[in-house]
Amino acid sequence: MVNILIIDSVSGDRENCIDIQMSSVEPTQDYIDHTNDVIDIINEEFSKAGQEVKYTTVHIAENLEDPYWCKKTQANLNRVLEEILLSDTDSDTAAGFAGVYLGVPIVCKTINGARVTENILERVTIPIVCPGENSAEEREKYADMIYVPECGDDAKNTATYVCSIKNSWPGMKPVEGIWGTAEEKQAEYTSKLAAIYLAKLLL
Repeated sequence: MVNILIIDSVSGDRENCIDIQMSSVEPTQDYIDHTNDVIDIINEEFSKAGQEVKYTTVHIAENLEDPYWCKKTQANLNRVLEEILLSDTDSDTAAGFAGVYLGVPIVCKTINGARVTENILERVTIPIVCPGENSAEEREKYADMIYVPECGDDAKNTATYVCSIKNSWPGMKPVEGIWGTAEEKQAEYTSKLAAIYLAKLLL
């Protein structure tokens, strides 16, 4: 059985899932549904290969409206990386995980703000996959920010960011969706694409 860490939200006591509440703020149903969508997509890919997946799902967002540049959310991410992902440094894969779906990457205003998390991420040896932005409007919102994990052609490659083919950004991996028309496949939501990409990467 493959063990995957999902840093996004919790599953709501779903079978084969260990839910961890790392935030002081309870997730909304939208957050829980989003995590379950990710699990469904990964399960679908693994079931085709006759394999099962076990998940540890972690809710880290403190500011539910905009978690990506919240310092408290970043502190929770650091805790997850240190206390859960890197808790078993003798294992071939960190704490027995094969890969990480990081649905809440962080954006920082300064390099100093990003450095602590990046230093932790450099010790992770398993794949980390993050969804990129779905539109130019989303991308513009964080245009002057520093991504954590880093993102870009000259990044340290501590993670892979996934984007759609229609909305493709420098330093990100364009991935085609698997549902709908040809046009819909090229414009799929990046959260779904990141789940597809991680599953195929681990199979």
